Amino acid sequence: MWGVQITNAIFVTCSIFPQATQPQHSRVAILSPSISTPCIANGLLTNNIDTESVMKFCTPVNPATELSRVGSEYAKPSTNKSKSTPTRKSSKPVRRTPLSRTKTNNAPTGTRTELFIPQIPPVIYTDTTDDTYSSLHYLTVDGKTTRQYFLVAPDSYDSTKPLPILVGLHGINGSPAAFRDQFLFGALTSEYNYVGIFPLGWGDEVNSSPTWNAGSCCLSAMIANINDVEFVQAIIQEVKKNYLIDESRIWAVGFSAGGMMAYKLGCDLSSVITAVGIVSGSMMQDPCTPASPISIIHLHGELDDAIPVLGGGQYSTPPIRAGVLTAAGIFGCTPTLDSPDELDVKETSAWNCGYETEIRLNIYKGIEHEFLRSWAYELVDFLMLHPRIKYKASN
Repeated sequence: MWGVQITNAIFVTCSIFPQATQPQHSRVAILSPSISTPCIANGLLTNNIDTESVMKFCTPVNPATELSRVGSEYAKPSTNKSKSTPTRKSSKPVRRTPLSRTKTNNAPTGTRTELFIPQIPPVIYTDTTDDTYSSLHYLTVDGKTTRQYFLVAPDSYDSTKPLPILVGLHGINGSPAAFRDQFLFGALTSEYNYVGIFPLGWGDEVNSSPTWNAGSCCLSAMIANINDVEFVQAIIQEVKKNYLIDESRIWAVGFSAGGMMAYKLGCDLSSVITAVGIVSGSMMQDPCTPASPISIIHLHGELDDAIPVLGGGQYSTPPIRAGVLTAAGIFGCTPTLDSPDELDVKETSAWNCGYETEIRLNIYKGIEHEFLRSWAYELVDFLMLHPRIKYKASN
């Protein structure tokens, strides 16, 4: 499925169907992720994602912490507001500070090869913010339906220092707010100093399950041949207008169907996206023709029966290892690790690739179709430590 010459122009998805119309989701629907009750404080609860029973971070619902109010907190930050530290599972290692991010992007001395990154045409669009929640944006690609996304910036922004971008992609039955808050990626914007983008997937009617056109999945977005790559590209363009961005660190991270979409962005938008993080997702784009090498980190549960490691399941997904192995071959990567860890918690396979990119696959034992809270830290740590440099030493 991964077939590419690194210098080829980026693969463009062509629309063969008329652009469908997506009625506007209400503000309440996208600010308030669905959440089951009762809720145990700082614990995990079982909720339905992609029609599967999975574990999710549980936020107690009360007047002070109701998820529907989080958007307004991001929109109007208070100088007196203290930042809380999220609780992690005791079985996972606790990291109180981010990993060092001093890895240099300087070109090596001596003989070197420059990475060719083809330029792609900009998307024509308009962008407006919500009258009440300034973090909520409405973006309209020229001639198409208006869609929504959240933007979360770090608490402190120095306009002289470039910031990474993280695009967070929810799963079916998920929401931008759930991905932002329950999976911790909104809170981590200030801890790791990146701009978080959390778009809403496509649904063909109000209250339908929003999802993504990730190739051969999923649901109405695939059937209507929605161009989600163009949508994300336009959002990134808008962010670049307002923030100084680190071009070597622009990431797409997704859970389940969102992970499938992250893979597709790595295939079709690698001129912009430098790395992808996938949790319980799969490569559904065939063929996949990335124009430039990217880093990949994929976390998956050994017992996942919605998107099984060996392939199949309700979405007829290909084997997880096959896509990762093929990507490693396409990018000319060198295997560095293929073994279980000392605690027998996961099996890790890793490859070093060109231009400081890396591919890593972790299969966690005893885990199903889930997103563990500690995985947000694992993903962002990996992404921060793997900027895509423009030069590499030649033999």
